[in-house]
Amino acid sequence: MSNILWSTDGHLQAETYWLANVQGREALEKVIVELVQDEDLTCELAEEAAKDISFRNSNLLYGLQLQLQLPESLGSGSSVSAGAVNVGVSSPS
Repeated sequence: MSNILWSTDGHLQAETYWLANVQGREALEKVIVELVQDEDLTCELAEEAAKDISFRNSNLLYGLQLQLQLPESLGSGSSVSAGAVNVGVSSPS
């Protein structure tokens, strides 16, 4: 899923960014779960697609060189609601 980017399109008020992220995560979760249920994607590919769409693609396109940092509890194969995940990034060392 290397050609899909996520953007909030938020403006002026911080709440618009927050709301856009909540709604975007919910929509992404809905689509990815449906793709897995329809057996169009494996769980592993779905997880990678979510990471690509929500972080990696923009990071690569804009040359940000940030590192994706997921909480330890989000190991491979974990089941987590997209709206409940806090994804952190850090600058390169």
